[in-house]
Amino acid sequence: MAEVSTRSTGELIRDVADDLRMLVRKEMELARVELVDSLSSKLKGAGLIAAGVLAAFPGLLFLAVALAVWLPVGTALGFLIVGLIMLALTALGVVLGARALKEKSGGVGTSVESIKEDVRWARGHLKR
Repeated sequence: MAEVSTRSTGELIRDVADDLRMLVRKEMELARVELVDSLSSKLKGAGLIAAGVLAAFPGLLFLAVALAVWLPVGTALGFLIVGLIMLALTALGVVLGARALKEKSGGVGTSVESIKEDVRWARGHLKR
């Protein structure tokens, strides 16, 4: 047979509020951990890309000089053409990189939705 609780309604409500407070605190901590993990992986990726670009720079420079000298339009005009092409490619890279950074990633979206769901559940049970 089930035991009858001797705790008052106020104590039960206080326990529910304490549990809800702890749940929200844990959800916030989970959101922080998810955000740090997401940011960490993005920073590592950006660092690897920067290292790759830095390593490729001397090779691209030699190729640009060779192309400018090889073009049959004269050295000065060849350097101008190659320089303009390189600036256009740089602009394209900046635009594509900015667009990639603006894309929405996983981040803390799941934790935020979980917190909202917990609050809705708690409100529904406390109004009864």
